[in-house]
Amino acid sequence: MERQRGLEDACILVRSDGPYHLERDVGDKVEVYEGDVTADNLRQIEHWVSADELFQLTQDKIVAPIFSHGKDAVILAVNRPGRWQNLAFPAPTTWKPFQQSVAPLADWFDAMLSAKRRVKLREEQARNNCIPPREIKFSSRPRATKTQAAPDFLFVLQNTRIEGKLGTKVCSVVYADGRFHREVRTQQMQSVTVTTAIYEGRANDQEMQKLRVILSAPDLLAPRSQLLPSGGMMKEGEIAALTLPDHQKPKTTFFWKYVPEGLMGARIFDESGMKALEPLAHWVKEDVEARRGEPVPNGTLNDCAPIGPGE
Repeated sequence: MERQRGLEDACILVRSDGPYHLERDVGDKVEVYEGDVTADNLRQIEHWVSADELFQLTQDKIVAPIFSHGKDAVILAVNRPGRWQNLAFPAPTTWKPFQQSVAPLADWFDAMLSAKRRVKLREEQARNNCIPPREIKFSSRPRATKTQAAPDFLFVLQNTRIEGKLGTKVCSVVYADGRFHREVRTQQMQSVTVTTAIYEGRANDQEMQKLRVILSAPDLLAPRSQLLPSGGMMKEGEIAALTLPDHQKPKTTFFWKYVPEGLMGARIFDESGMKALEPLAHWVKEDVEARRGEPVPNGTLNDCAPIGPGE
């Protein structure tokens, strides 16, 4: 289990028979401890990780909030029969609803960070980032198998907008054959509820021809900064991330027009490239958003990550 808060990053590895390894990185130093979980604590941990609400949980059911109050994330890895169950909870509102499993685990980890009666180790000798030890076994090289085709996507566009007290995160992925997948998330600033909807469909040949012209525009493809100013935090405006396929790996470019969060009582917009993005944003609005129809029931939230054939 790992907990990331502000400048602090702590992790703990607990074995099924009780020993634990704990590391705490506070920026200027790393503390490493080892000890044994009490029998009562161990039974409680086993109870929490065995809860149905956690056992059946998948990453697509964990919806990240649009509004957050600083960094506070939990990463959990549970050793299940034949596999690891890996889950990331980006904010307290994403793990606190799981009162039979993740929430008490997070509270228990907090208590462990301040516990005494444990052995402190030297960092250079003991630090391992809480990775479970495993025996390396050599085996014969498997025969070459047919590689799976890469996703044939044309673009992924992700937008985050804040208007007044309403936050909206929208992403769209469009494939070469016209298929599209679109996710819409909304949240009021004073609410912890994130409303989600997923839409899928297909653009026709005429719309796809228009899209290919837009994607080849020099202004859209011009080199731009890959880093957001002010850490990307904003109190109003829009930030967009456009991902295009490349021969080696997909390339992401950021566009923005927003008021940085640190400016109090000001409306000074920081802007970069939004005009160049307008034709593509208009195409998405007219040819994807306008014809989205009814939401897909029980659709998968994956932040519009491109999916290859047969996946």
